[in-house]
Amino acid sequence: MGRSRAGGRGAAIYYYPTAFPGSQRFGLVVAVVGVLANAGASILGRQVNRSGEWTPLIVTAVSMGIGAAIRMSVALATEGVPAIGVQGWAILLWLAIVNTALVFTRWNHTLRTLTAVELSVINATMLIWIPILAWLFLREVVIQKAWARLLLAGAGTVLVQLRRPPRPLFPEGSGSGSAEVEGCRPAPPK
Repeated sequence: MGRSRAGGRGAAIYYYPTAFPGSQRFGLVVAVVGVLANAGASILGRQVNRSGEWTPLIVTAVSMGIGAAIRMSVALATEGVPAIGVQGWAILLWLAIVNTALVFTRWNHTLRTLTAVELSVINATMLIWIPILAWLFLREVVIQKAWARLLLAGAGTVLVQLRRPPRPLFPEGSGSGSAEVEGCRPAPPK
């Protein structure tokens, strides 16, 4: 619990001082609902992936397929069929294959093998990478104070990893044996 509070403080330091006008309260509520939904999805996804019943690829295909069908239906019903050029199709294919299918299949694999603390540390690094990528690709300005805060958040991430006790890669009785990680069931005990 202490580690998650430390991660929250790192985010607060980066975004300090925070002053949200009343007009932004609805957006904050939507963001909080999104964070809670994401947390619930991670818990459910971890449970499904650690059960070992389905491979990460199947979990990704089913969950993403259902979500895509719902979003596509809503989009077509509200906006109709868009005109997409060759460049648009190339971008869509890149986003669908690389940014969605491959990344979420890998994420479902990590839900199966990593601890909850390790997963939360990985997620927390998004706060570090988003401003860096915005600076690199969108040419957004990041002030010196923000760079210092990003370094502080990165140092906190490293410290969390250094402070944790070592654990075996496949602890006995954890249900994460190497055979199960590859999508196969381990042999029953004799």
